[in-house]
Amino acid sequence: MIARVNTGKLEAENIEAARQFFKEVYVPEQRNQPGFRGSILLTRDDGNSLAVDIYETEEELIATEHTGWYQKTTSMFDDQIKGRVRRNLYSVTFAFGLEPAGEPPAASGEEG
Repeated sequence: MIARVNTGKLEAENIEAARQFFKEVYVPEQRNQPGFRGSILLTRDDGNSLAVDIYETEEELIATEHTGWYQKTTSMFDDQIKGRVRRNLYSVTFAFGLEPAGEPPAASGEEG
C-alpha cells in the first residue's frame, strides 16, 4: 500500500470547512477511484494539517493525478489554504482497520 501525505496550513477558522469538504466532497469522490483504501484528515488548533490518502498500489494513486481527478478535486479548496501544500508519498509499513480494496471504508468523525 502507498500513502499520499499532504501537509499544509489552514486558517484556524477554516478547520470546520475543511472537515466538511473532506467528508462531503473529497472522500466520497475518492471512493470511486480504483485501489482507494482510506483517508484521514488531521488538524491542529493552529491550522497545521495533514491529509492522508491510502491506496492499494502506487500506480492506482498516481492514476488519480494523471486523470486530473486529484487536481480538480483539491483545487475546490485552494482558497482555504495558507501558503504551499507539500505532497509526499510513503509506503504503508503497517496499517490497522483499513477496509479491503474495493469496499469503501465507513466515514468516522461525524461529531467532530
